[in-house]
Amino acid sequence: EGKEEEKKEEEKAEEQKQVVILGIDFGSNASVVSKTLAGSTKLPTIVQNRISNASTPSEVGFRENQRLFGEDCYTNDPENTVNNLKPLLGAKFSTSEAEKSYHLAPLVEGEGDEVSVKVKYCGEDKVFNAEKLTAMVLRGLVGSAKEEIGEVPFVMSVPRVFGEEQLKAVRKAAKIAGVNLVGCIHDLTAAALTYAYTRKQDDAVRDVLFVDMGKTYFQLQLVRFSQNSAQVLSHHSEQLGGRDFTYRLQSHLSDEILAKYKVDVRKRTRNIWQMNRESQRLKKILSTVPLVKFEYFILDTDVSIPCSRVKFEEICSDLLTRIQPAVEKVLAEGKEVLKGMDSELKDLSLEIIGGGLIIPAVLNRIKSAVGVSEHRSLDSQSCRSLGSGLFGALFYQGEGKGFKCKGDGLQYQYDDASLEKVFEVFNGEVEGVEEGVKEEMEMCKRDEDFAALATKRNEVEETIFRLRDRITQSPEEVGLNSDVVTKDKLLAMLKETEDWLLYDEEADSATIDTFEGKLASMDSQMKEISPKFHQYLEDLEIEKKKLEEKARQDAAEMQAKPIRDKTERPLKKSEFIAASEKRKQQGNMAIKEDDYDGAIVRYKQALANFAQIREELTEEEEKQVNTIKLGCYLNMALCYLKKPGREVKVIENCKEALTLDPGNVKALFRKGSALAKQKDWKEAKVDFDQVLAKDANNKAAKKQLAFVEKKIQEQKDKEKKMCAKMFG
Repeated sequence: EGKEEEKKEEEKAEEQKQVVILGIDFGSNASVVSKTLAGSTKLPTIVQNRISNASTPSEVGFRENQRLFGEDCYTNDPENTVNNLKPLLGAKFSTSEAEKSYHLAPLVEGEGDEVSVKVKYCGEDKVFNAEKLTAMVLRGLVGSAKEEIGEVPFVMSVPRVFGEEQLKAVRKAAKIAGVNLVGCIHDLTAAALTYAYTRKQDDAVRDVLFVDMGKTYFQLQLVRFSQNSAQVLSHHSEQLGGRDFTYRLQSHLSDEILAKYKVDVRKRTRNIWQMNRESQRLKKILSTVPLVKFEYFILDTDVSIPCSRVKFEEICSDLLTRIQPAVEKVLAEGKEVLKGMDSELKDLSLEIIGGGLIIPAVLNRIKSAVGVSEHRSLDSQSCRSLGSGLFGALFYQGEGKGFKCKGDGLQYQYDDASLEKVFEVFNGEVEGVEEGVKEEMEMCKRDEDFAALATKRNEVEETIFRLRDRITQSPEEVGLNSDVVTKDKLLAMLKETEDWLLYDEEADSATIDTFEGKLASMDSQMKEISPKFHQYLEDLEIEKKKLEEKARQDAAEMQAKPIRDKTERPLKKSEFIAASEKRKQQGNMAIKEDDYDGAIVRYKQALANFAQIREELTEEEEKQVNTIKLGCYLNMALCYLKKPGREVKVIENCKEALTLDPGNVKALFRKGSALAKQKDWKEAKVDFDQVLAKDANNKAAKKQLAFVEKKIQEQKDKEKKMCAKMFG
């Protein structure tokens, strides 16, 4: 009986270990998700988002019938894009005047004096509070880790300055999003856990001052580490971050431009956004050089403003005066706690986290107060997310049981009295979210419908491209090369469908049924014009399915094979290059069979091989490697261009190709095509202009350029009409 009970306990423990737990660092600028298993004492792994990035912008954007999330917001109207949500959570509109300077979308007073944001969505003005907007971001973040997002428990790190109102707002946001937020911990608690688990465990007692300055918050935490335990001695947190320094620089530059060039860059939202982006870049440059010129073309004016680090520190002097007293306060309070323990600071070290600490004046004041040199042993981007996941794995007891950070049976102890207040908030009920949940579900349904429509539209476009390639490259036995009349009829049919898709207003308001009708129409017309060619396509489809089945079987066999013994002879550089060339050729074959996912996998494998080369390459070998890389990046861009919603990856791969071969026509054309799909007409025009500058007879580029220029003109006409209504 005792053995049976013991076996059940072991099975229960094993089952618990299979529960996936996520850790989320919900940043003001970007967020990071990590994943681990309950009970695991290993560091979690970072979950890459859908475009293979480790971090995702904490942004949500709005268009006519669509919501955007993360990187998709980059090309959206800044007035219709919302970010920097953390300081809005739990805040009152009446006391948030300063926040208006940091948001381009207009802040408005919501119900009960809450801070809300007004945007254009579904053809009308819509107002969303910070909880609803945060819910949209959380849903996107958790969804990147698992399809059934509501099932996955996750822990989120928050600034220590978050009080009860802010924590309740976070819980409401999670409830609206339909995600399973089981608890929050402080940002530097998460960082401290990551620090503990990336250090060699020993009996030595050491004190570490963690200092974090991100986009919005300045946080400090003094922690004592000893064997298998950590104790928070003192802490400080306030709203002071990189955005404050950026805004000061931006205001200074805007004033200088107005005084020197009589141009007011504050009149248009997009110009404000551009100035903010450039000010962030300039701030980073000033962290490494003492003097720089701000040169930028804005509002048809070529501006040039000198800017020095001395001037930057002067305009930020009141912000800088807040740094040193905060550090001294934390150290003094920590010493008092240790005094009560009959101890003193031991082996004190300084750990720096966050992008705001690249400013030399900030870092120097911190070092002056602490009296030791800084360490940057933690990755600023991932440490809070990793620590959040680790906290969940170590201390989460399960649904309804909460967290246990101290006591018997734990492999690691974490002593922080203020965490109890956080846990108390998570024990209560979440009220007043019914309307938000309903609205979120409706918007999710609209997003799904829009995505399905976009997929079907892309399927029509992809089919046109694929069939055109088949017609122009068909083998002799099909007979199209000798039968010019039939060939021209097929191409004319495709051109008619393509013109409808690109230029006909009916296509802009088409439904899924309309697009399916176009696909069926193309198929029936092909069968009528050339039954032989139609049969050839059907045979290709059968062959493609056979190859896919073989690929699945090969993959299963590969998984069943034993892992290569590490004692085997390491591959030579020539073998890696040959293997990469082979993978590239396999990718090319996959493209011919319309297997774009398979092609992408093979190109990535080809590129991964080069990372394993440890020997120095000769000039000839380097040329050979770059040729293979260029082909991989160009073809991956082509594959992503064929897939709906992957424009960001197209642009990324084209940029890599242009790094290897500046001015490459294919890279410029594919990048321009992706930008046009994102409706970034002006940037797309730049690329197509460059293509035609190198290849004046490029018909495809001429056609795309004409289409883009038409859209730019339509945009200008629309703006003129709006101005006429406003001032006419």
